[in-house]
Amino acid sequence: MEKWNERCLDDYFCLMQERPDAFIQSPVLPIVTDKQRMITFMERTQKQLGVVYKSPFHLMVVDLIAGVNGGEDFAYERLLPTVEKGAVVCFVEYNNKIVLERVFRHAIRKEQLELPRGFGEQNISGPDNVIKECREELSATIDANSIKFLGSVVADSGCLAGSADVYFCKAQNVIEKFGYEGIKSLEFISWDSISHFIANGGISDGFTLAALKLFDAYKEGCK
Repeated sequence: MEKWNERCLDDYFCLMQERPDAFIQSPVLPIVTDKQRMITFMERTQKQLGVVYKSPFHLMVVDLIAGVNGGEDFAYERLLPTVEKGAVVCFVEYNNKIVLERVFRHAIRKEQLELPRGFGEQNISGPDNVIKECREELSATIDANSIKFLGSVVADSGCLAGSADVYFCKAQNVIEKFGYEGIKSLEFISWDSISHFIANGGISDGFTLAALKLFDAYKEGCK
């Protein structure tokens, strides 16, 4: 009996049909799409290829990359968002201050100070997702007219596929929700102190730092 899961390969080829942009070929890292070649690799190395894990949030995909210049084929893993588009980072202003969440993040096993954000969901636009995430995480009412698209962020192109869209918005109210999705507290930081706060290591979250920079660029463009 083979020591690999054929369902992972079946799901992989279905994904290839559903999301061709995720399988764009490059001469630098060419993806092997020949099933028998993939099977031969798995039998030889005992490494599983294909869609090896699924959740409502991520797909763990292991591709077979063709060896170039005489090199051997090798496995290369990546995470794809389960919903291809629609992830958001919410740059929330409340009472002329930036709203940040202090969240315990499982992946790094420590707290991060960051802007609210959320995965994409089917049939929900970016602005509607901002309103939804802020309602769920901050119990906030968002002024829909204040929502402005600032740009997109690729968090970690080494292993994460997809991007998140950054939106500025103004909240009409904010209520702290202790414990929701690991949120421990909220912090309200003034515009004048945010740069000093970053310089002293108060914020290291990549999404948040990128969103702050995008907002700076937006302000410059509005002058």
